[in-house]
Amino acid sequence: IFHVNGEDPEAVAQVVDLALDFRRKFERDVVIDMYCFRRWGHNEGDEPAFTQPLMYEAIERRDTVREGYVELLSRLGEITDQESDEIVRRRQEILEQELSLARRDDFEGLAVLMSERRCGAGADGIILLAPGQDADAAMRIWNADGSDGVICGNGLRCAARLLLERGHVGDALMRIATGAGVRSAHVFTGDGGFDSVEVDMGEPLTDPASLPVLLDRLEREGDDRFFLAGARRGVFVGTGNPHFVIPLDGGLDEIPLDAEGPALERHPAFPERMNIQFVVVEPRARLRVRTWERGSGATAACGTGACAAVVGMHVLGLAD
Repeated sequence: IFHVNGEDPEAVAQVVDLALDFRRKFERDVVIDMYCFRRWGHNEGDEPAFTQPLMYEAIERRDTVREGYVELLSRLGEITDQESDEIVRRRQEILEQELSLARRDDFEGLAVLMSERRCGAGADGIILLAPGQDADAAMRIWNADGSDGVICGNGLRCAARLLLERGHVGDALMRIATGAGVRSAHVFTGDGGFDSVEVDMGEPLTDPASLPVLLDRLEREGDDRFFLAGARRGVFVGTGNPHFVIPLDGGLDEIPLDAEGPALERHPAFPERMNIQFVVVEPRARLRVRTWERGSGATAACGTGACAAVVGMHVLGLAD
């Protein structure tokens, strides 16, 4: 459990980062206890100033969290009042645009706005869930640039938990239709709560001829399994989305992902663009992966990419 002062935005951001790091490393749930004063009532029908007037008079005299933080940043010379007002104005403008797009079912545009890291929610894309015809539910995903994401392994897991949690499906074992076909998902619970979600990602494709790749624009290196794209050699794996999996001997953290990722994603041999995985095999039962996702860029995790990395390393005999 992390306890943090909700009036200190930097402390809150640091605790959120710590909680996410803890969750990723130890795969255990984390609780953030953010304590702060409440400026308004719990709901529209509640008027706390009537029942506790002295306390709420004191609260009303205090700066809001934003006002206090802007004052601090101004003293440090990090931002001006005008710049702060512009950030708020831009965020309000984006919220209005998001609402307008959602009302028009313009999910491509909505994905771009909501995925924006500074003024949007900050995401790799958005997912739409709907009733399924030959499945328990249907899922569509749009990448951060508004393009069709086809399928998303982590998104499937999130969707499965949400569908069960909200009562849209009645069975922990369900079938979800995606742009790459129907996939089954199984939600596991333990100790009275949700534990994990297992997804059957289907049979992987390892023949590059079955993927959107112009093979005549690529060179071969070494045995027939490797292809050269730019200066990188790798293998192709399809897991509903196409992936170019690049094995490395080391130096994974030193890869200039923001430079190499876009160049490889849009290589002339990839007419529909490509997902890129840089992979280092540690013990044979463990892989470390860095991903550049087509349409979304650098991402901390990619379900179809993790599956592609495992398949690619197995095909090369580098992992069991």
